[in-house]
Amino acid sequence: MSGEGWICKRCTFQVVESEENRCPLCDAAREEKALDEDADFKKKLKILLDMQIEEDEEKCRTALQLSGGVESAIDYLLASQRPKKKKKKIPRKPGFEDEKISKSASSRLYEIRMPTQSKIARIKKLTNVQDNLLVHRVLLMFKGDDEQAVNYFFDTPIEQIREKINTSNTKKRKKNIIRLAASHSTSRVSQVAARQRSLRGANRQALRDVSNPGAEEDQQPKKRRRLRRVGDGPKHNPSSLSSLSSNGGSSSNPKRRTRSKFVVEEEDSPPSRKIRRRGRPFVVEDDEDLSSIPDEDEEEEEEEEEEEDEEEEEEEEIVEENEHDEYKDKVLIVDGEYVAAAVGRIVEKCQQFLGKIRDKSFCLEDTKEENMRKVGPITLKDFQLVGVRWLYRLYLLGLNGILADEMGLGKTIQTIAFLRLVHQHSGGEWPMLVVAPTSVLENWLRECQKILPDLRVEKYHGTQNDRLELQETLMDENGEPLFDILLTTYSIFQNSSASADRKWVKDCKFGFMVLDEGHTLKNMQALRYQNLQALRISRKLILSGTPIQNNIKELYSLLSFLDPGTLFKDESLEELAYGDETPGSVEVFRQLLEPFCLRRVKSHVAKEMAPKKEETVKLGLEGNLKSAYQWVIAQHKKTFKKNCRHAFTALRKAANHPLLLRKIYTDEMIPEIARLLIASPGVDIQSVDPMRKVTEELSRMSDFKIHNWCVQEAQHVSKLSRFSLLSDELDVKLTESTKFDYLRSKIPNLIEEGHRVLIFSQWTSLLDILEFLMDELSIQYLRLDGSTPADERQKLVDLFNMDKTYAVFMLSTKAGGVGLNLTGADTVILHDVDFNPQNDLQAENRCHRLGQKQEVTVIRLLTKD
Repeated sequence: MSGEGWICKRCTFQVVESEENRCPLCDAAREEKALDEDADFKKKLKILLDMQIEEDEEKCRTALQLSGGVESAIDYLLASQRPKKKKKKIPRKPGFEDEKISKSASSRLYEIRMPTQSKIARIKKLTNVQDNLLVHRVLLMFKGDDEQAVNYFFDTPIEQIREKINTSNTKKRKKNIIRLAASHSTSRVSQVAARQRSLRGANRQALRDVSNPGAEEDQQPKKRRRLRRVGDGPKHNPSSLSSLSSNGGSSSNPKRRTRSKFVVEEEDSPPSRKIRRRGRPFVVEDDEDLSSIPDEDEEEEEEEEEEEDEEEEEEEEIVEENEHDEYKDKVLIVDGEYVAAAVGRIVEKCQQFLGKIRDKSFCLEDTKEENMRKVGPITLKDFQLVGVRWLYRLYLLGLNGILADEMGLGKTIQTIAFLRLVHQHSGGEWPMLVVAPTSVLENWLRECQKILPDLRVEKYHGTQNDRLELQETLMDENGEPLFDILLTTYSIFQNSSASADRKWVKDCKFGFMVLDEGHTLKNMQALRYQNLQALRISRKLILSGTPIQNNIKELYSLLSFLDPGTLFKDESLEELAYGDETPGSVEVFRQLLEPFCLRRVKSHVAKEMAPKKEETVKLGLEGNLKSAYQWVIAQHKKTFKKNCRHAFTALRKAANHPLLLRKIYTDEMIPEIARLLIASPGVDIQSVDPMRKVTEELSRMSDFKIHNWCVQEAQHVSKLSRFSLLSDELDVKLTESTKFDYLRSKIPNLIEEGHRVLIFSQWTSLLDILEFLMDELSIQYLRLDGSTPADERQKLVDLFNMDKTYAVFMLSTKAGGVGLNLTGADTVILHDVDFNPQNDLQAENRCHRLGQKQEVTVIRLLTKD
């Protein structure tokens, strides 16, 4: 025996002794050079596959890439096959204990996940890192603290993180391999030996033939392997191995403790023997390779590291259990955000309703398309026909809903067509109540009488005496209603003096209620909301082009109004609505609203309409406007913190027109004007102290209102004429402001080009001043505000649409900004914008709607310093 050892350059196998100088594993000669990188890797992979330790080629390839050599790859594969330690199973977070979730709904809405998964999703969302494994490794590095993991990603380059993770993983993998190979269990050593014997099989004889050519197996004496400890030396240096064998393993430096190695020598001996090491025996078979067994020092270090790993795993389990307690009775609605399980059940119930509405097998009996499309003299468009079918399907399912089409898409005509369908096929919940703004009441009456000639449609509106007469004429002797559809306004439900009207309406026992511009029910604490809810009408339909104007609290109010039962009456849902608005809360209410709301916009269903052209004009703060603005600041400088809202309103007035303030009529002039007004027979002051009352009233008025009062009473008291703003004494130009200067030049140009204009303002006093400007420019105009009688409003709308001699229509944003059809105009001027942009959006769409043939232009006037 030569006793020399060498390393195979092809498969990196450590050959201890061989007479033929050939590798018993790959049959490569000792002098043979290593193959090129690709061929070398393929050769090693083939050897590994032929040993049949692992049938999966990809796993063998991965093991070879990680370890580099065949021997290490074998150890890696054996280690990976070791049974994994079972961790404590944490129960899944409870979702819906009482109701079963359909798989389609749960997969589409949300999935009950473990907290660690939600943390990973949150980290990925915040850091834009898409590698799940990398994120998970970093999260484990910080023992489940996702905040530290996010900060680590922000502070450390991604390549540096990958390098660190890969390095730690490689170290840990090597530890696992060494731990497996150094197992002290007799059964484990026997298991390794048996596995190698059974897997190599027929290759055994071939390997022995390579080592001893021409020799018969039965002629070879049985040899046993002896395990010897030797001194230091390079692992892959054959010369050092021979020198270590010759000196018996003694170290060159006896004072320095060296890392011991093991070599295997063969000699004639019985087939096996027991080797005792640290008090525990190994059973070493004659064909077993023990070159990978580590020394005692490494073994002790590995045992300590194993104990540390077990402690870390226990800590992770404790962290996960604590997290589970935190998310108990909660469900995941969006990434990283949980809501109460009760809210999840409500969402699931709503999604079940949605499934019923979308069920294609649910057919509408006797509702042929040709019968539904023609509604009196009107032919419904395709999207309007879809809306009517949707409303009818909700009705048959016993559900309430919100038709939220964009302004100008015909919500009124779709609703009336739906009522006709109910009357023809279902009998209906008669009588029906329609509540609408005062401005559109006449339009509802006209359209219902045109499309529903077979039904009795009545209007309940007017003065208090008029309403008392209607209560008698609309009921028979038995108290039965003499109408099928009753039209009324919101005023009787918001005025405390109309309690008798509300009682009469409740006694009518309506079966169905339609609320036009239903977004006015956004406040659950308002008198209007509570009085309408008190009617206890179970079937309801809300019409609104702007159902959500500010926040999800308003949406919760609408949902609660639609379903007064127990579906939305949950404390958890109410807390979610009135809490901070988050992506999770928005997603919850989106899913709650989905079955009950249908919304289409012009850009999708009315592509033939030209889009709105919007323009913002910023005008400077100059002249008397600037002096009025500075005057307001000086007046409220000391009391700004206490009267912040009053000061802000005054500044808004100053930016629009200085006559909206009381600046010209000083405190010294007010008592004299009050004495003259009291002397006028046209002023009836019923008070113990009329002087004080008139003085207080004048002090709250603007300059323009005082001017109007003085001009009105000057016919009785001539001395009041000197207090007119147009008098020689005051000599004030009413139409002097930056915005009025712009209108003075802009409106005549628009009229000359063939355009017709709508002008909106929030202040009726400003509309009064605009009348002076129109008279100055000799422009014919119409006006509509809250003081316009309800019977006259629709007449004004029809007159403007038909008579083109009226080039300007002035409207207040509140009274004329909703419900009206003013397609006769093609230009909208917003003199002053509203705090709520939805109100301005409503006003803009008075002329941008179906039937408009011209391009609509919206001009917003702003004042800047």
